[in-house]
Amino acid sequence: MIPANPILSPTYPPPEILAYMERQAEQYEKMRSHLIEQYLNQYIWFEDGQVLDSDPDHATLVLRIYGEDGPRPLFVKRVVPTELELRVRSPFPETVY
Repeated sequence: MIPANPILSPTYPPPEILAYMERQAEQYEKMRSHLIEQYLNQYIWFEDGQVLDSDPDHATLVLRIYGEDGPRPLFVKRVVPTELELRVRSPFPETVY
């Protein structure tokens, strides 16, 4: 039997990973102004209010972390003063899936 593809699952990512990412994002936003002073335009590995590692290159940072800890959910973010607002234009009316 072929295992189900987790990406096609209606609960991907799993709720505990989603909660982890949301918690890290909230803490990151609270600390953004302080992080800008030291890490502007750097990618940071951020967890529970602490910067655990940083690098100007995203791939280099993630590969270094995975090399030490193995693959796992990470909150890696580029430190910038403001986030871009993304909009998706569609000919269809707003629909909640």
